Amino acid sequence: MYFFNFNTDNNEYSQRFDFTTQNDSLIFPIQSNFLFSSENMTDSSNINEINKKHLELLSSKNDFFVNLLLHTDFEDGMDNKAIAFVEKNINENVFATYLWLSNLYNLYSRIHEYDMNRNLILAGILRIFSYISGNSYLRSIEPTLLGLIKSALSDSNLVVKEAGVMVIEELRDKESLELLKQFNFKGTLIEKYVKTVTKELEEELDSVEHCA
Repeated sequence: MYFFNFNTDNNEYSQRFDFTTQNDSLIFPIQSNFLFSSENMTDSSNINEINKKHLELLSSKNDFFVNLLLHTDFEDGMDNKAIAFVEKNINENVFATYLWLSNLYNLYSRIHEYDMNRNLILAGILRIFSYISGNSYLRSIEPTLLGLIKSALSDSNLVVKEAGVMVIEELRDKESLELLKQFNFKGTLIEKYVKTVTKELEEELDSVEHCA
């Protein structure tokens, strides 16, 4: 299968055969969310074109989506227009949608940490991922998603860090727990929250392992 590399610095597209993250480059398979069979097989150039167009369509809505994030309240367990917009597009094309969100995240993460809009936008994107963490399409690209979470946990702003922990709390798997353990939150306002999440996940995963 062909793979797709989008570099956020020069906006260049290229085909590759990798599945990884490298600095600001996000590399993952490109295809629409449908199963391939002898009846619906499409050549790789058409698949890439479909995904490129979906990415371009979403990119044209950047201002709309950013404004939506800035005026949306994220409450635990509560849906909202920003979540609904992203989930609709995730279900249509997970790879292009994730790339679009990652693009936005990388763009705003470069703004100074004291910019309140910057922190609200980054945290909002992460909160959306935490809300839709059970989506099977999103789960299919979790290795790439962990790269974004790592960036959040490394962020200098506590609100963004906390939102990153929220995604891990919802993913509830060994890979995300191991990522969380790589960071030290001692002395921060979210230290207790991180300890609680870590303990819960350790106990839950240990129980699953012993039952297997």
